[in-house]
Amino acid sequence: MKYILIIYFIILIIDNVYGYGYKVHEYMGKIVDDYILINEEKLKKKINIKFEDVSSWADKIKRNKKYEWTKELHYIDIYECINKKYDEEIINKYCKDNCIIYSIKELTKLLKHSNKNNIFYKQENTDIYINNNNNKFEILNNEEKLKLLIHFIQDFSQPLHLLGYKRGGNDYKVKILYNGYNTTRNLHYIWDSLIPEYFINKTKYKREKIYYYNEKDYNKLVDNVFNKNINISCKIYPDKDYLIFEEYYNEKYMEELFNNYMELIIKTLKYIYE
Repeated sequence: MKYILIIYFIILIIDNVYGYGYKVHEYMGKIVDDYILINEEKLKKKINIKFEDVSSWADKIKRNKKYEWTKELHYIDIYECINKKYDEEIINKYCKDNCIIYSIKELTKLLKHSNKNNIFYKQENTDIYINNNNNKFEILNNEEKLKLLIHFIQDFSQPLHLLGYKRGGNDYKVKILYNGYNTTRNLHYIWDSLIPEYFINKTKYKREKIYYYNEKDYNKLVDNVFNKNINISCKIYPDKDYLIFEEYYNEKYMEELFNNYMELIIKTLKYIYE
């Protein structure tokens, strides 16, 4: 009985650690579902997927041998905050073909090519796996590529997926007064779970109509959103190891991050399908 309780307790902890993250991703998928249903009738007919259901897929499969090479694609570790635009030269300094920015651009390119040639749902699945950086996504079928892309665009709006300081905040332990209790968490977890959950529960988020113009340079769109997001990333590392949640929390940051997310994902989908 003692060991059963220990195992149950471990499962409970694991569920709490990963559950919040899943809930945030599912919510971010749901607001895309709702937006497309209301604003994008043509797009809705072309996409045979429910975003809420697939948004957590990329996190759930990282331990699977076939997909373990995707772990490093969820983030980019940049180690400088600058007062100028992060151009392609700076981005390439920290990532050439193995980070979140590259992955978003490459998956979008591959999916657009498939859709343009009417092969979007014809590619067969495969159990082959590789760790080679060359054409790494080619082992995936198009549904897998789309599910990865959805998740990476969501992670792109998590500011601690963009900076490498203290492993994106994972090694930055802080004590935080949250919901009347002091708890010790790492900074990454706070931005993975506590802050977005609080924003979701407190704010009835709704994105206004996103106007799409034919993107002549999709990479420029991604870089522009990246610059907006990393600008926030550079402002959120605290200068003390004790935080009061209500003082640290910044709703304007969260609203901007969600707006940037919605802009990028809707424009990406329209770029692929239209």
